[in-house]
Amino acid sequence: MFWSWLLGGVENCVCSNSTRDRSSLFETDFEVNESYPGVPGLKGPLPKADVDDLSESPGRFRGHLPPGPKMRAVPTYAAAETEEMIGDPLLSGNLMQIKLEESVQQMAVSLHANGFSMTPINSGSGSGSDTKSCRAWSPFSLVEKCQVKTLQHSAYWAVFKLTVFRAGGHDHCIYFACTGGNAYKERDKWVEKIGFLVGQVTLSLFPICNIAVQPLPGVDATRTRIMAGFLLQGCSWDTCQVVYAELHAYSGGEARMSLYRDEWCDREVASIPLADSSTVSTRTGAHCNVFGIDQHRFCARNADEKDLWLRAVSNIKVKLMFEAPDPTAEELAIFRGAVAERVEELLRSSSASGASGGASSSSAGAPPPALLAEVTHLPPMSPRGDALDPEPIEDPPPPTPQPSPKPERATKDGGAGSGDVAAGPATAAAVRNLPEEPSVERWALQRAKSAKTPEGSPEDEPSQRLGKDVAVAGPAEGEERGEAAAPKA
Repeated sequence: MFWSWLLGGVENCVCSNSTRDRSSLFETDFEVNESYPGVPGLKGPLPKADVDDLSESPGRFRGHLPPGPKMRAVPTYAAAETEEMIGDPLLSGNLMQIKLEESVQQMAVSLHANGFSMTPINSGSGSGSDTKSCRAWSPFSLVEKCQVKTLQHSAYWAVFKLTVFRAGGHDHCIYFACTGGNAYKERDKWVEKIGFLVGQVTLSLFPICNIAVQPLPGVDATRTRIMAGFLLQGCSWDTCQVVYAELHAYSGGEARMSLYRDEWCDREVASIPLADSSTVSTRTGAHCNVFGIDQHRFCARNADEKDLWLRAVSNIKVKLMFEAPDPTAEELAIFRGAVAERVEELLRSSSASGASGGASSSSAGAPPPALLAEVTHLPPMSPRGDALDPEPIEDPPPPTPQPSPKPERATKDGGAGSGDVAAGPATAAAVRNLPEEPSVERWALQRAKSAKTPEGSPEDEPSQRLGKDVAVAGPAEGEERGEAAAPKA
């Protein structure tokens, strides 16, 4: 009876609308989605006609288990100045480092996969000094060519600049110059190589995920989504974190960009408001994937995705500037269709060119390892806990029972008698302190003394009383011992 009640509650589940076999406790027709979907929980793109009625039919998409995220924290990476270089140098040579309004110094520069190193060269001896500095590539970098504003020997100097954007506007700029007859060709080689290496570092930080345009089933916060994808957000101290950005449609004269920790959109990290006065900026150069919204700076996967984000944000800003009415469901579908069409073009171009780091790589292989050091979010160190506690105090063992000594007889004369007691360590002293028992001789002396003392004497009253007591006890004791109880006359 108990098992029928238990299994009956499992079989008659009110959460399911499908007609499957209820004879077994375990379901055998569950389908597991092994691919990495653009929309978590769905195998393919969601039809447009099914977007608006997701909440009305919650059971239509059952039976598809999403793969689930591998990490639930926001990954953070640092481009440290003392980073250890990886592998052999990919390009080495001597460049002139220009410090504006300060000095010009010749440096031995080596480019590595995760950064570059610079060593000053002594102009007198031509040997490198011991002050070698290393710096990791930052995704928030701009590589651009510069012109030398001088009238003398301008054809033998080719200058380029490496700018690292930082949070708060404190950007770091490094100027290099190639000299000689082939200065411009050398500069093009250095600029192209630096841009390629910065792009590889940027790609290594992005997870493999396509840009999505459809909202997530069951997540009401994504119903006004226009596009969503991963971006790098610049933080303090030359660090950046990987966030999932979602651009929403304008409503009520305002719009916003939501930042989540992953593509499941279940935890919002930050929200950036968009208005008609918001500043949308970017920089152009040989390599730059950075764009800004007001004081926030982001880095896209590559230049094509950066242009796509800038175009979508700029269109929303134009709508807000002209006070456009809220978009309808048809207009929202048109916005999403335009973004999806551009994403498909980028995918086709990347697959045709065979570039591994396309606009939205969807290869089945594992993503490349990150080329920057990850900043772990560990809690602060606490005391060592039990290591500082004293040793536990144990209860003393119970005392072992000592064997009792052999009893001995103790009498007044040292021999056997009627006063036999056990002579132990504790009882011997107690026997010595006991008062002596009245004997027959003592009883006879007291009896004789009481006969000589006249009656009525006050000082004899105690003796008389003692004599009477002894007289009562004497014969009984004498009878026990079998001795003569006759007193002396």
